[in-house]
Amino acid sequence: MSEHLAAIMEEHGEYCLRVASLYVKDWTIAEEIVQDVFFAYYRQQNLFEQRSSLKTYLVKAPYIKVMIIYEVGKTNDIY
Repeated sequence: MSEHLAAIMEEHGEYCLRVASLYVKDWTIAEEIVQDVFFAYYRQQNLFEQRSSLKTYLVKAPYIKVMIIYEVGKTNDIY
């Protein structure tokens, strides 16, 4: 893991985890979501355009991921 990613996880990880757990109401799932978000950021950090703060970006990403999961689950419940 890069020092850059480690520093970002140290600075924002706990907050992102608390916010994600509010969305999903399950600490384990929240941990997985936040891990996915940090991994995605690490792979595509050059695409981060800094139109918002990094903290805002990292908190918004779990929300989007949860909404995608919810919509997929809702669709699957129909069938």
